[in-house]
Amino acid sequence: MPHTIVVTGASGLLGRAVYEAFAARPEFHVVGTAFSRAGKHASLDLTDAAALESFLATTRPALVVHCAAERRPDVAARDEAGTLRLNVNASGTLSRLAAQAGAKLVYISTDYVFDGTSPPYEVDAAPNPLNFYGVRWGATSLVSRVRGADPGDRTGKSKLAGEQAVLEADPHAAVLRVPVLYGVVDNNGDSAVNILIDIVKASPPPPISLAARLRADRAASQDSSKQTKMDHFQSRFPTCVEDVAKALVGLADKHFGGVSVEGVFHFSAKERMTKYDMCKVLGELLNAPISHLIPETEAPKDPIATRPNDAQLSTARIESIGVKIECVPFRTWFAQHLG
Repeated sequence: MPHTIVVTGASGLLGRAVYEAFAARPEFHVVGTAFSRAGKHASLDLTDAAALESFLATTRPALVVHCAAERRPDVAARDEAGTLRLNVNASGTLSRLAAQAGAKLVYISTDYVFDGTSPPYEVDAAPNPLNFYGVRWGATSLVSRVRGADPGDRTGKSKLAGEQAVLEADPHAAVLRVPVLYGVVDNNGDSAVNILIDIVKASPPPPISLAARLRADRAASQDSSKQTKMDHFQSRFPTCVEDVAKALVGLADKHFGGVSVEGVFHFSAKERMTKYDMCKVLGELLNAPISHLIPETEAPKDPIATRPNDAQLSTARIESIGVKIECVPFRTWFAQHLG
């Protein structure tokens, strides 16, 4: 009989790829959940504990892959209470209820739990998040802002707090930290990488002649109203969601095969790129000049959400249990999908 797999956030960037990867395997029966864009998936409000408990009792999953989250640091900083409800409170509740239902939970977290000063980071490295999105459990100054929350209950904030809530509710749960992601999207704004396509395309179409193109590039570089600053100081490791999905299926195979899959794991591509580097590749593939993009080599003075300069994740632990790290090169994937 197939194992039932529940994928939360199945209409999102990562959740869609995870749902499809498990659905491609006949030994799995996959049930996806979503909220604002449910479509073919079950509509489920993860912040409603009663609805969540009823859903798990009905579906009786063997594994829950928890992809649903507020993943945008800037949005998390602006809506702290809403982010706490989803990234922390709901995750802890889901972990507890999944354990009670006899299901293994895998919680998706982020490289932003680290401050970016001592890479590469092993799974046991001490977290030190720089922004609200990554902030840890026990930072209670904002907890009282969550409706119905009591700071004494040790509810915490965002993704690291979510990790701690999940593992406290079920020490046998697993956490998979991943870096910035890209993949097939409904809207480029669904990915911090895919959105760069729109930024690159914001340049005027290249003139036919080389001389005309050089004149246009020179004009654009001198017109500050058409210029956009682009991060060229933070090292990122853009990773395709399809590769993350394969790793999650690999973890599931290990779990169902009797291998211990508990605690924290890391998955990441190996290519080091700044956002400006990514734009250069996209510009070449789109035959679009990027003279309107100005490489920014220092962090802005007043960012909405501070990000780590280099939070490279070591994949040693996930490799040690036999899960392969197979990642498509950045240029290769976009060359195949930009069309």
